[in-house]
Amino acid sequence: MENNEDKAEELETLNEDNVNKVNKEIDLDLKEYDTQCGIGGYKPKWLQKLASKKSYVLIYGLLGLYETSLASYYIGIISTIEKRFRFPSSISGLMTSTWDIGTLVASIVVAYHGTTAHKTKWCAFGITIAALSCFLRYLPHFIYGPGDTVNFVSSNSSSPIENLCNNINPKLENCSFNTEGAVAFTIIIISLLLLGVGTTPYYSLGAAYLDDNVSKNKFPFLFSWNPLGLIGLIISFFMALFPRMLPRELERRKTMKLTKVENNRSLKDFKETLMRLSKNKIFMYNSFSSTIGMLALIGFWIFMPKYIETQFRKTASEANLMTGTIGLVSTALGVISSGALISKFKPRPTYLAAWNVFTEAIIIITYLCFAYLGCYKNDLHGDYAEDKSWNLITECNSGCNCSQYINYSPVCSMDKTMTFYSACHAGCTNWYKENNTKIYENCSCIDGGLGSATDGPCPVQCQHDYVIFLALLCLMEFLMSTGRAGNTIIQYRAVNPNDKSVSIAITSTIFCLFSFIPGPIFYGMLLDLSCTVWGITCGKTGNCWLYDGQKMRYLMNFTAAGN
Repeated sequence: MENNEDKAEELETLNEDNVNKVNKEIDLDLKEYDTQCGIGGYKPKWLQKLASKKSYVLIYGLLGLYETSLASYYIGIISTIEKRFRFPSSISGLMTSTWDIGTLVASIVVAYHGTTAHKTKWCAFGITIAALSCFLRYLPHFIYGPGDTVNFVSSNSSSPIENLCNNINPKLENCSFNTEGAVAFTIIIISLLLLGVGTTPYYSLGAAYLDDNVSKNKFPFLFSWNPLGLIGLIISFFMALFPRMLPRELERRKTMKLTKVENNRSLKDFKETLMRLSKNKIFMYNSFSSTIGMLALIGFWIFMPKYIETQFRKTASEANLMTGTIGLVSTALGVISSGALISKFKPRPTYLAAWNVFTEAIIIITYLCFAYLGCYKNDLHGDYAEDKSWNLITECNSGCNCSQYINYSPVCSMDKTMTFYSACHAGCTNWYKENNTKIYENCSCIDGGLGSATDGPCPVQCQHDYVIFLALLCLMEFLMSTGRAGNTIIQYRAVNPNDKSVSIAITSTIFCLFSFIPGPIFYGMLLDLSCTVWGITCGKTGNCWLYDGQKMRYLMNFTAAGN
């Protein structure tokens, strides 16, 4: 009996020694984590107050809106870039895809190094690259200027005389657009490529860092505060100050005896991680279902300002103001409210997935409604040619010798019933100003040759459809954003904590390959299919000046709903 008791005591002592040894190893591992704010050796005591999840959420949120503003700004200027440099929509779609090619390349690097990387410093470095890429994108404007839609060649007058019927100084072909367009295209795709590289660490590592340093029930609410905003270079500096791990998370790991992730990952480990994730059905199904939904969404939203300009006769500034405002407010409300509700009620992942299915169904119905909302009136003078293009030359203006290089400069008949491509196409031979309004007279296509016209297209009465469209757009934005926090949670909880950064990078790669890269190109081609009047530059097709509104609605919305 005594021998048995002695053996039991020895075994208990041995177990205690092993536990103490393991705990000491864990403590040594955790001590290797840097938990102090600062850069390099500069880590003052006053700065350590910022080493908290609240400070990180603030900086992370500011960067979130900065990232969003980068995308919104580029989307807002696409139609302007097309007109300035004579690009068809398929080319602007190709340019947009280079952003995601950069994301694809960066995702591969992040997938391999992201788990053991200093996440906040990687994010800061990426944002700096993104900010510098914006300055690069300004170069075409500085080199070539804003352009001139009138672009007088033979006259020094500021009057629109070259647009008149039988003008003795007709608008001549300006082939400088060929060189300008090629240079601008090259600069823009390089800047977008860098932008894709720069923004990837934020999306792949920023949220993973937040999830690593907060309790799981608080993550949805803190993640939902993404939509705040400021400027990239400034915020990237503050992001770089954060330590590898926040102090409170270090204490929590000590209490729970959590070990650190291995810093030296081999290629074999990376392959094992990829195999493990590829066999994770929840992760793979979630990634591919999100990809299909994103394919339907990405092209539609990239060309949304152009869509509103065409369908509701709005200016580029009006279209961008509405899409930007609606996108910001609706998305912010959706993400914040869903994050708060998830944190409070803690629904099961199956309920979160079911909600995403429900929102997708509503979004499909919304696309179908969009297909029948727009200004139906086609008041442009002319008719369809045999090749289905719009023929601007008719009997009344056939003798005006209107140049094919005239930019779209619409005029409206005085009775507000007919819009003409230009004063020349209306057959007008003279013009004057009255109360700062250009009046064109002696127009052969109006009132038997005695009519007059004013600058600009004729107004259309479709405000009712426009209001309904904006209301549905708000609903769509809100519903899509409510699924963002839940979808992120599903992905994070479906994988091993050590695989989190790799899983995000893999999802980004899948998005790029099957949605972000082909989507803009495909939808740009759909827009080109609905073009009725093409601009001509040096005998080649340039940008589209006018679209068939109904054809555009059907192609864009039915395609999006079908996806």
